[in-house]
Amino acid sequence: MDIKQENLEGLNSVIKIKIDPEDYEAKVEEVLKDYRRQAKFDGFRPGKAPMGIVRKLYGTSALLDQVNKLLSDGLNNHLVENKIRILGEPLPGEDSPSIDWEKQKSFEFTFDIAVAPEIEINLSGRDKIPYYLIQADDKLIDEQIENFSQRFGSYEPAEEAGENDLLKGDFIQLDENGEPDLEGLRAEDALVSVSQIADEETKKLFTGAKANQDIAIDPVAAFPNEADRAAMFRVKKEELGKISGKFRYTISEVSSFKAAEVNQDLFDKTYGEGSVNSLDEFREKIKTDMERQFLSESNYKFHIDAREKMLKKFDFELPDEFLKRWMLATTRDETLTKEKIEEEYPSFRDDLRWQLIKDKIIEEQSINVEPQEKKAYAVMDARNRFSQYGMHNVPDDQLAGLAESILSNKDEERRLTEQIQENKVINFVKETVKVDEKKVSLDEFKKMFD
Repeated sequence: MDIKQENLEGLNSVIKIKIDPEDYEAKVEEVLKDYRRQAKFDGFRPGKAPMGIVRKLYGTSALLDQVNKLLSDGLNNHLVENKIRILGEPLPGEDSPSIDWEKQKSFEFTFDIAVAPEIEINLSGRDKIPYYLIQADDKLIDEQIENFSQRFGSYEPAEEAGENDLLKGDFIQLDENGEPDLEGLRAEDALVSVSQIADEETKKLFTGAKANQDIAIDPVAAFPNEADRAAMFRVKKEELGKISGKFRYTISEVSSFKAAEVNQDLFDKTYGEGSVNSLDEFREKIKTDMERQFLSESNYKFHIDAREKMLKKFDFELPDEFLKRWMLATTRDETLTKEKIEEEYPSFRDDLRWQLIKDKIIEEQSINVEPQEKKAYAVMDARNRFSQYGMHNVPDDQLAGLAESILSNKDEERRLTEQIQENKVINFVKETVKVDEKKVSLDEFKKMFD
């Protein structure tokens, strides 16, 4: 087998492979003999069929299999032995000669390849990347104090209901004459939040209502949310059909919500007894906590800016036409056309350039991902998944179980590994360049993403 590589313009190369009979004949003959021993032929005892018949039936497919195996192994070995890093995959040459598998003895193949560019990473303190520190201003602190006041507020008895008040009472289903249906549905001590009533006419009936007052309503119109209605009447969702027509609601209690006063009691409930002892300390504690929480947003923006900086600084060329051809040849998306590739290519090109930059840094800095790092990251990933469903206090054993399940999936394990590697690359960049800290308000920060 003869393999030659011809370097073309830029990063493009052609690999030519010639396979002669001495490369494959012995193996093909061995395969055909194996077919003869195992296959059953009418009129012949097992293993006694003439080789001519075996060769006629299986010779071409055996030849094709062996040549393809030689071709694949030869191409891969050539790339490995010569330490050639390629982009995408080798593509059959567009001018490859046609093959007559029945008549030819020697075969020639050509493959187009794109060689990965050599990149030199030369970052230093002369390179500057902004790092935005979001400041909690008085407006944000005031809003957070209001949130705490609402969170630790309470309901107190009231004479009549306001638009944000809560009522307790009994529902009873009415018959067609507007009288209590003795066999109808009942719900005792049902809570009604005036602000959650969707129907405006019904809301007016409750606003200003007092204890011992009767109000006739249609619960379906007043509370269109099925989950709310099921909870109010203490029925399962599949039993919601029972709630139909008019119901009488007899109010037993009216409670008005009162936000907690901003005093020592609120300080203690928020941060623990004695942790904060004045309004100034309370505001300072809120400011510190909020700005600490904003750091994740700051890091996210730094990640974006670092990527953009690196793409501009290391603006190396890529074999664009080869890559477009490779995208079209290997896609599983039947809707991906040449026109769509042209449209999407700039984004793909930046992603590939960023990947090559990361790979170079990972190689030069010997960045590794240890098993314990993947396990810790998988636990964090599991915690985030539970949080999406409002589950914030999941036991450690459940988190560990989900993390183990995540890591057992090869695609998920690879995803986490790549995320950890990218975070380490960004940390390397942050430690190497000059980080230009800039203090901004939350509104200013948000405008950066408009």
